Amino acid sequence: MKTKEILNNQKTINRTQMKTINKIIISLVFLLTLKAGIVNAQDINWNEVENGKKHFVTLSLGEDNCSYYGLTYGYNIGNTKLPLIVDAEFSVPFGEDVFDDWNSRIGLQTKIWSHNNLWWSAKASVITRKFESEVASLLNFGSSLSTLFGYQKSKWGIAAEFTYDRSEITKIKNGITKDYYPEITDGWYNTAGGNFKLGLQANASIKSTNLYLRFGKTYGQDFEDNPTVPFYAKVGISKSF
Repeated sequence: MKTKEILNNQKTINRTQMKTINKIIISLVFLLTLKAGIVNAQDINWNEVENGKKHFVTLSLGEDNCSYYGLTYGYNIGNTKLPLIVDAEFSVPFGEDVFDDWNSRIGLQTKIWSHNNLWWSAKASVITRKFESEVASLLNFGSSLSTLFGYQKSKWGIAAEFTYDRSEITKIKNGITKDYYPEITDGWYNTAGGNFKLGLQANASIKSTNLYLRFGKTYGQDFEDNPTVPFYAKVGISKSF
């Protein structure tokens, strides 16, 4: 009986440890989304595309669970009838160790519909995010889909935006966590889940320079597990040529 009780107790301990380890993994991934939950935005003035502009460079500052800055380059591979912009973005939070945390994205966006000054666009992106601390190093791969519906004049515009940002898989390399839980393992973990962003954006154009401001609110995928600070904001300046 004593041997059986010992085995049962050991199984209970193992189950408890596994639950704790699972909670740690979930917490690490949640920490990643907080540190690198950077807005995936559309910053193209479609009037400039119609005027034949091919190149778009954007500098931006933002707040989305962390303060960050970024650089985006876009190139029009389409035409005036079917504008198609492929772009790449790299963003990092403000801090001493610049490349410990970063967010990179490659996307494709197009204008789906327009009538007079009204327009509707969509953008799909593949995202890579990295977060590093003494607790763990996380490398995450995800995707996002956003759509905007707006009104654009020659000098100004306004639009409503909707974005879904999704985490797919994360590589975790544990740090000091192993000192307390030696059973925890490094490797790839399925971290499927995401969040929604609903907001507004406004822009002002001066020749080939476009200034924009966007702000909104972030919701958890189930609209219940929302971030502690659920608001985001971003300002930027874009140059086309």
